[in-house]
Amino acid sequence: MARQNFQTQTQIVPWARAIQAVQSGQSQVILGVYFTQERSAYLAFSDPITFIETVLFSLKSRQIQYQSLNDLRPYLTGVVRGSSYGEDFDKADFIKKYPVANETQNIDMLIWGRLDLFAGSIDVLWHMIGKHAPDSMNKIRTLKPALSSRALHIGFSKLSPGFNELLITFNRELASMVKDGSLKKLGKEHGVAITLKD
Repeated sequence: MARQNFQTQTQIVPWARAIQAVQSGQSQVILGVYFTQERSAYLAFSDPITFIETVLFSLKSRQIQYQSLNDLRPYLTGVVRGSSYGEDFDKADFIKKYPVANETQNIDMLIWGRLDLFAGSIDVLWHMIGKHAPDSMNKIRTLKPALSSRALHIGFSKLSPGFNELLITFNRELASMVKDGSLKKLGKEHGVAITLKD
């Protein structure tokens, strides 16, 4: 947005509060959001910024394995309140999900043994683990298969005046950033591998 000289003010808040803010029109934009049918009622989605794999994290010492969501029934799984991890996982009410305010709580609770698993975006979470708990990186692993692989977007509140014009302008600049390589450079700075599908 800086490339288009938009004046922006960024706030870092718990994810559920960020969702509520764009849903009510209090905030114009939310960064790094997945499409869901429910969110499409109040958000206009940008073209994909990247495609992200969402996976489960566990302690290596637990030796947890799974093939289907049904295999997760015995485990307490940390999730960030208001987040989406893929339609099948989101709807699986038989999984014991423990909602927290942010990703660092999931990381800490896993390390302390208060969670069996937590769900999250693979690149983002490994980056966060490296920053927040570097001494525990070699104690944690990701499980296969992935919960989902989905496009990540910028969301524009439909209650914000002129949201459609802002969306068009953003998508035009996003295409320019993809073409000149600056999007991948920006992703690298924030620990996110930018993957775009043809």
